[in-house]
Amino acid sequence: MINNLLVITDQEDSNTFALEKACSIAAPFDARITVVSCISSSDAGNNEASLAEARHQLQSTVEAIFNKTDTTTLVLVTDDISSTLTQECRSRQIDLVVKTGHRSERLFYTPLDWQLIRHLPCPVLIATEKKWIGRSKVIATVDIGDDNPIQSQLNQDVLQWANQWAKVNDDTLAVSYIIPVSEVLNDMDIIDANRVENRRKPQLTQDMLALTTKLNIENPDICIEAGDPHKEIPSLASKKKADLVVLGSVGRTGLKGLLVGNTAEQVLKNMHTDVLIVRAKPQ
Repeated sequence: MINNLLVITDQEDSNTFALEKACSIAAPFDARITVVSCISSSDAGNNEASLAEARHQLQSTVEAIFNKTDTTTLVLVTDDISSTLTQECRSRQIDLVVKTGHRSERLFYTPLDWQLIRHLPCPVLIATEKKWIGRSKVIATVDIGDDNPIQSQLNQDVLQWANQWAKVNDDTLAVSYIIPVSEVLNDMDIIDANRVENRRKPQLTQDMLALTTKLNIENPDICIEAGDPHKEIPSLASKKKADLVVLGSVGRTGLKGLLVGNTAEQVLKNMHTDVLIVRAKPQ
């Protein structure tokens, strides 16, 4: 259930994908919507006229799309967007954040998308310019190869979000697990991904059926494949022509996050479909 939804806009970017998709998401739930634009203190300065113009511009854009008088608009002056939005989400009890994705391949630069995925206390939808076609496919990706309690709870959260999304939008649900196999080792014939898949698929399919049955998910399309998850998940989304992929994230930060990263963050580099990232709950 989505009661409060927050949309992040970039006033230097003219696209309105995030706003348009947030409008579609909010409608079935009659959710309250807050639209936020952030500007730096150097841009804001002491110029009240510029700040007033930014507020007017944001309000005009929102009114043209939402047609809702109760939509809240905020222009926030901040030099730490991630921390500021985290506070806003907590104070407003936000259930979902929607924003347009901006990605970078640079190793030592953490894009705002990644910061939000790691720190926001609610799921984040990274929206692309791809339009939703309706009656499409939603793919939930879980890790049933890890019986850690945190991962087990994250799997359930991912599946519940994906199942709710599919029901509300009359989509079909696919539930996937990619058996991790190094692409390098596979290419060198040290490990055969097909043999790994054939050996493990029967038991993993039964495990997936048990999990989906436990959560009252009916007739899911179960997809078990072996390979590099960073590439196989985007490939699966393309093959299934999915409107949305739902991923779990453990939210690593600091040096561990830099060197190891999250599967969700790595997948974003190759994904051309909207991605909903659900963070693991702290234990």
